[in-house]
Amino acid sequence: MSHPLTENTDLECNQGTKVTALKVTSHSGLKINSLLKATEKDKEANSNIMPFGQCKLKPTPGGYLPCIPAIIQWEKTSPFSLNGMKKLTTDSFCMCATGGKVSPLTPPETFINVIEKSPNLDNNKALSFESSIEGEQTDKINGHFYNENGTFEGIVKSYKGDMNEVYICKGLKKVIDENGKEIEVFSSYRKLNIKNDEFLRISGLAYAESGYADGVIKSIPFCVVNRHQIYKNSGLAKYSVESWTLNKTLVKMRNNWNDQTYAHEKHYGAVGNPAFRDFLNIKINETIDYDKNAKGRNEKTQMRLAIEYTIKAVDYFNNSYKGDDPSNGSVGWQGVDIFNNKNWKDWLYIHEKDKQYGFKNWKNAHTLDRSVSQSCGVYKGSFGTTILWKPTEYAYKLNPKTGNL
Repeated sequence: MSHPLTENTDLECNQGTKVTALKVTSHSGLKINSLLKATEKDKEANSNIMPFGQCKLKPTPGGYLPCIPAIIQWEKTSPFSLNGMKKLTTDSFCMCATGGKVSPLTPPETFINVIEKSPNLDNNKALSFESSIEGEQTDKINGHFYNENGTFEGIVKSYKGDMNEVYICKGLKKVIDENGKEIEVFSSYRKLNIKNDEFLRISGLAYAESGYADGVIKSIPFCVVNRHQIYKNSGLAKYSVESWTLNKTLVKMRNNWNDQTYAHEKHYGAVGNPAFRDFLNIKINETIDYDKNAKGRNEKTQMRLAIEYTIKAVDYFNNSYKGDDPSNGSVGWQGVDIFNNKNWKDWLYIHEKDKQYGFKNWKNAHTLDRSVSQSCGVYKGSFGTTILWKPTEYAYKLNPKTGNL
């Protein structure tokens, strides 16, 4: 059974390397659960259909050229029209003039009657998915559900699909089901296209490395995806589209430490990272469990902030975030301990506006045009000062593929 397509439906191209979200611009009228219905006119490149990463039909010695969608038209549209435009359904697809086929990846939100007894929610609550796409239904799905503001809303784990999937919703609300029973539903959900452990690994890093400065918490998830984008665009075999994942970039940025090492083992004079353990609500040497503190993080403002900005960063990476990058393009961060690091004293150029807090006495070893890294912002938290950085133009002259990362 087909279902109507709406804005924010995930699209994939069989010759592309990443998923993008459909944008609806053909009208501003008919909606389903606050989302505009899509029509055959929603086919313009970079307006309705965003690039799908790299194009496998355009190989280069180091990988592939960037995708440039060249959509011909939507096929298998609905027989029903909206203002003279045929509606799109989950059966619809469109061909790219380059040779790829673009199709909806997941069905839109529908009504599902799910009763879930989760340890993270009141066991008497019934969890469901928000109603009705023209009276149609779809399969029950598993996953972790978060509000756009970073609040954990619940987990479904007894039905179809991977429980480790992440979905973003607009919260819970009460509705009356077909049996006259009052139930709670996840409102207007969408798939984030990231696994929950990977998602919380990024959020946990943002919280743990921030020095408890809000600006750093907001920036670190963007640092991770910015660096990942550089690796993926480098064309280097070790960062191939198929094998190099966002999680690998994250672990690489974490000194190649796994969760156990990062949480518990001694490094840099400390026994693991206590802030990361706090994020997970585990004690020293306790087993890593990302679900244990799922509800507890709702009570910590900065933990919710880390989750909120991880959602934004993943959307940013997938070209579906309309806001600004709070990290100003940064790909990493450092603390004031770099005053004692010969390499960083030689590499980093700090702009005058960023010479404050713990970095007010920093002296640049070189001018900007001969420095490898440059500051993108500086923040003071209750536990130290953090500076954000990115490669300079000079770094890209030294290494055009990765900017010397």
